[in-house]
Parts: sequence; structure tokens; C-alpha cells
Amino acid sequence: MILCPASPRQPSPALASPSRITTWWAIEQSGTTDISRTLQAQARALANIGQHRSAQHHRIWLMQAVGATSIQPQQTDLSSNRETATVTMSDLDTFTLLPLHMDPQSKAISSQPGFSTRTLDAELASLNALHRAMLGLEGNQTVPPPPIPVNQKRSAQVNKLRASGNDEFRKGKFAEAIKFYTLGLQMALTRPAWEPSQLVREEVAGLYANRAQAHMALQNWPEGAVDAECSVEAKKGGNAKAWWRRGRCLVEMSRLEEARDWVSKGLEMEGEERELLELLKDIEKRIGKEKGAGA
Repeated sequence: MILCPASPRQPSPALASPSRITTWWAIEQSGTTDISRTLQAQARALANIGQHRSAQHHRIWLMQAVGATSIQPQQTDLSSNRETATVTMSDLDTFTLLPLHMDPQSKAISSQPGFSTRTLDAELASLNALHRAMLGLEGNQTVPPPPIPVNQKRSAQVNKLRASGNDEFRKGKFAEAIKFYTLGLQMALTRPAWEPSQLVREEVAGLYANRAQAHMALQNWPEGAVDAECSVEAKKGGNAKAWWRRGRCLVEMSRLEEARDWVSKGLEMEGEERELLELLKDIEKRIGKEKGAGA
């Protein structure tokens, strides 16, 4: 076996250690064993079809079997009887298992005796400092409870406030109804963040829709339009009343083009809803009259 000339570029100690795979090596065709000649023939065939890198890996694996362990520079000459190959570190999937120890009390990480290095000690010191800093943070560090079960007391209070608002609305006390709906919204929107969001959406959709109706009764068209839109944002499907109420508020504010677009979207979501169809016809008539008057 003949090795290539020494490289002026010296390999690192990590590469030169016996535990690492050889990265530079060469084979002298005339002086190898049968297994080496077989290797050369396979590698040469692979190189001829444009798979030289695969040939390099074939030669490395087999040369390890016959004991090639020298580190030499890269040089490839397939036309001569001497063949060389190289493997870079990017071709190797290697890792080093470090024996670490964690203190059961402080949770500090340290290296085992005999395996400590300056780089490793610096990394572990940084990790332990981060751990201590996180322990020193102010505030509640406990994990929040799971999203279930739901606080039934809060749900009961929200439903009670909504029912009280409905009672005041039926009495014609629209301002009082708005107050109850507002209190219900505040309670629903301040649920803990880990509770199911769908529950919050259902609650606020109904409360916003009811408050929009109370504003419409007081002819507070802008407020009614905003509340109805909030209701739709919380629950787009199965909420035809909120779609209708914002559409009616827009009509009362003479925003007919916007009202037509809004009601059309509502019909796409709710299907052939009778009240929405009637409102759309009314809007089309009003737009036609305005165009006729303008002409």
C-alpha cells in the first residue's frame, strides 16, 4: 500500500484521532490484496458513470476493512494506476456523547470528571445561568389548568345577565337592556384564556346581537351596526339576525351600496333566508330610486 504525499495543510487533532473515519487515503493498484482490487474495480466503474462520490464512500468502507488509517491530502487521478479519494466532514454523520450530570436539588448541569473542556464548561455555565435567571422571574410560573371543566358559575352569570337584558327589552326599557347586555359581555370576554374559545364565541355572539337590537330600538344606528358586525365576527354561520340588523342599520344611515354588499354576503352564509331576501329587495328598490332621481 502506497500513501499520497503529506499535505502542507495539517489535519486537526480531532480528525487524526483513531476513533475518527479516515478522510484522506490512496491505494496502489499493484500492491493491494484481492479485496482492494475488487474495491478499485467497483469504484472505477461508479466514477465512470458520474457517481464518483458514491465510489469514494465504497472505497472508504472497504479500506477500513483492510486497515487503511492514514490521513492524506486530496488528489484524484483515474487515468493512472494510483487512485485517491477524499471525504469531507460534511459527508460524515457523527456526534460525541458527553457524560453530563444534573444535580437533583439545584438542577445544575455539570460534566463528569475527566471530560471537562474549556468550551464545554463555558456552555454549561451559560445554560445554568439561564436556568437561574428563569427561576428568578417575577409572576406566577405555574402551568395553567386544562381547558376543562368550564367554570359553570361564570356561565350561569352570563346567561342570567342576558335574560335580564331580554326582560328589560320586552318592557321597553332599552337603555337598561343595553346595560345588562354590556355587563354580560364583560363577564364573557374576561374568561380565562385557557377556557374553550368556542364557548366565548357563542356567548358574545348572542349578547352583541341583542345589544344591537336594543340600539336599533333607540335609533342608535352606528352603535347597532357595530354590535351586529361584532356578533357576525364571533359567529358567521347560523346568525341571520345579526346579518339582518347590520344591514338595516346601514340602510337607515343611507349607506345603501355597503348595505347591499353586506346582505349579499349574509345570503351566501345563511342561504335563502327570508328576512335577508326581503331586505335585499328593499335595498335594490332604494338604490333604483336614487339613480332615477339623479337622472
